[in-house]
Amino acid sequence: VKQHPQAFDFIHYQVRYYSKGVVDPLPIATVSSQTQALRQLGLEIVLEMLFYVDKMQRAAKAGSPPLDDPLHYRQQVFARVLDELDPKDIRHVTIEEENVWWNDQNSEWQDRAEFLGILCQKLKNKYPAHSFAQWYSPARNVNIPGQNGIPAAKADAWIFDQYHLAGADYVTYVNGMLKLNKPLGSVVWASPNWQVGGGGTPNDTWWDTTGWRIFYKQLVVNRANGIPTALFVYGLGCPGKTTAAPLWQCTDTCSQRFLDKLINTTLPYLRSPTSQPSPSVPQSRPSWVPDHCGR
Repeated sequence: VKQHPQAFDFIHYQVRYYSKGVVDPLPIATVSSQTQALRQLGLEIVLEMLFYVDKMQRAAKAGSPPLDDPLHYRQQVFARVLDELDPKDIRHVTIEEENVWWNDQNSEWQDRAEFLGILCQKLKNKYPAHSFAQWYSPARNVNIPGQNGIPAAKADAWIFDQYHLAGADYVTYVNGMLKLNKPLGSVVWASPNWQVGGGGTPNDTWWDTTGWRIFYKQLVVNRANGIPTALFVYGLGCPGKTTAAPLWQCTDTCSQRFLDKLINTTLPYLRSPTSQPSPSVPQSRPSWVPDHCGR
């Protein structure tokens, strides 16, 4: 990121508080200095504040740990970070990520969206200079806040990562999000051997047959609508790694070649005012879209 700051619309900077009183291994002073350094490079930062205990709690599943003193504690979590940061260094602050909006069986609220909206309002009251973004869970169907019974939690902005949606469904989703009249940010899947919805098993053929087509459509639609885009760039089965790893930590030739083309060809092409990608996905992969070892 530091070597190619001009290539990115924005980056996500995660801060984790997974249990009460336990801070991310990064000290707050480090968070402050790193975000300042990234801003000095010209990078836009979305600060991702993660505070759920585990994935089950994030998904509001039955049997998940209850939200312990949810509003007061969560405000303390945000305060510990935001009290030390300059709002000018942060584009948006997310209230967790990939939140469900439906009934939370371990909560006093009717649905999780109500909790998220109340927390957003309290944070905004205390930190009016910050922009707070909501981020709903991706889905296989078009799930636009405020439509078809999906509540629209209070938000200054919205982040979305609709990895499953392609073609007309993605266009419909983006058009619906634009009608919210809020700043938007999109995260697009760019993990070549990790099939969306395919679990944790490497798939070395998925990208070159299907993945690049979803990637292409989402990037082109975002670009046409002026939606800033970040990329989810991970690899599975990387040498010496037992879990998914950022692609720049994957030393195999295919991963390195993919990443090199993504940064040095794909992103500059999309940022160029003279490039004119077709709004329709072409039959064959265009040269500016990376392949995964030609498989």
